[in-house]
Amino acid sequence: MAANLPVEEVIHPAGASECDLCGSSLQTVGKEFIRDELVYVPAWLFVRKHHVEVLKCTACGMDESRDGTLPDVEKLRFFKGQAPTPMIARSFCSPELLAHIAYSKYVLGLPLHRLENDFAALGVQLSRATMANWMIHAAKEWLEPLWQLMKADLLGSRRVIHGDETVVQVLRELGRKTTSDSRMWVYCAGELGAPDIHPVRIPAHPPW
Repeated sequence: MAANLPVEEVIHPAGASECDLCGSSLQTVGKEFIRDELVYVPAWLFVRKHHVEVLKCTACGMDESRDGTLPDVEKLRFFKGQAPTPMIARSFCSPELLAHIAYSKYVLGLPLHRLENDFAALGVQLSRATMANWMIHAAKEWLEPLWQLMKADLLGSRRVIHGDETVVQVLRELGRKTTSDSRMWVYCAGELGAPDIHPVRIPAHPPW
């Protein structure tokens, strides 16, 4: 087992307070190791409610001697905190939830309908259509700029580029039969054995 995992130590009491032979009180002298167990804790969900603090100036607008009908009368002043921008506007999607969905689908290859069932088992109704829309938004908003930088690096400094064409069939693709072939193309830097050739990368300081 990994040595860096947190450890929970459980001591099982002996269940006695006095000797069953002479009746004398018992004293703890140590503990005896029995075994290790690797424990898995299932995923859990919680709601994070965002609020902003509201402050009021203790002086502005507090002078009752001033005529409230005059245009120059001072007003009560309030100050509010600034909430962070949501990952996806008008949605309840958190950064942690979006990262989990993306990792489950694209790293583990877990279909969204299975994720939908997993969330239902945890007491949350989250449809596969909603998750698919979130993935599309994430790809356009955050991954496409990175892809553009990687493409510029690939095309701008390489003598050799490797390409791979994979034929796939997409169910219910708009305007096409289910038996039609679609294609994915993957490209990578060539001459990987050369010491001066580095993998495709993005700048240390992106332009945004």
